[in-house]
Amino acid sequence: MSFPQPTSTANPQPRIKESSALQKVMWFGILQLVSLASGWVSWFYVASAAIPRIIAQNLTSASTPSEVSAALAPLFSAMTLVVPLIAAINIVSLVVLTIGFRELREVDRPAFSLPSTLMILMVVGGIITVVGVVPFLSGISNIIAQAPTSTSAAPSAAFFSAIAPFFFALTLFAIGGLLAFIGLIAGLILGLWRVGSRYDQTIIKLGAIFAIIPVLDIAAPVLVIVGAQQARRKVSSGG
Repeated sequence: MSFPQPTSTANPQPRIKESSALQKVMWFGILQLVSLASGWVSWFYVASAAIPRIIAQNLTSASTPSEVSAALAPLFSAMTLVVPLIAAINIVSLVVLTIGFRELREVDRPAFSLPSTLMILMVVGGIITVVGVVPFLSGISNIIAQAPTSTSAAPSAAFFSAIAPFFFALTLFAIGGLLAFIGLIAGLILGLWRVGSRYDQTIIKLGAIFAIIPVLDIAAPVLVIVGAQQARRKVSSGG
């Protein structure tokens, strides 16, 4: 599939629109890097603060569910703050990328109509997933505390009451995960690939592919930033 080339200097308005869209693609990559960095720092802080406390509890196989719950509570409490924070940065980056694709759609509708629309599914899916994460993490300690003390003991009514939010969260995970997956494939990856095709930036295409490959996904934002910056310079110079 061929795509129209960047608009020449004879038609400045579309060129300005393209430059603005590519800047948002760059900001998407920057926010993704911020998310990664904040995630590493946050998880290091959580681990360094919570794990020593858990070890200090001297849990054994004879520890009661209440003791285990009390020991793990600080860890899950910290996670309820860290996970939504990281997710919020990710969601903001997706919103910025969606706006960029919508601006490119005004210049090249056939190429960016589908990605700009399905990116919305990824944003919505991410929000739904975060909504499910909070009650899931905050309820784990209560589930552990109400767990039967032996395999032969029947679960109490309090245990069933505590586990109800867990199934609610799983439902949200399933819905949000499905929407996010559709948006990831047909929105983010397809959209970035077509940005790379339109501006002849293979590096952006690599960033799109690396986004779904573990370990290599760390490099994806950098590739997108560099590629979008080069494409923006090309558009600004009328190339």
